[in-house]
Amino acid sequence: MNKAELISKVAKDTNIKKKDVVKVFKSLYDTMGETLNKKEKFTIPYLGFFKMSYRKSRKFKIPTTSEIRVTPPQTVPTFKMSTKVKRDFKKILSE
Repeated sequence: MNKAELISKVAKDTNIKKKDVVKVFKSLYDTMGETLNKKEKFTIPYLGFFKMSYRKSRKFKIPTTSEIRVTPPQTVPTFKMSTKVKRDFKKILSE
């Protein structure tokens, strides 16, 4: 499902205009960015949460040249799915 399909589905299911659904998604995105920039956890009810995690420096090899490079340490956003969603996906996949 792409962005346009998601917006159409949400608009249809909630009887809200598409342009209003787009505003909600944009607000959600902006709020998530602001929250993560403050290094705080951002929870989406029934889905899971995003948080900023520290990733250590690591070495990797470029296969074609055998050159070894190092990635710098960095803080990256990570997502953890809620246990309810995991359980529901597991049930769907086992059918």
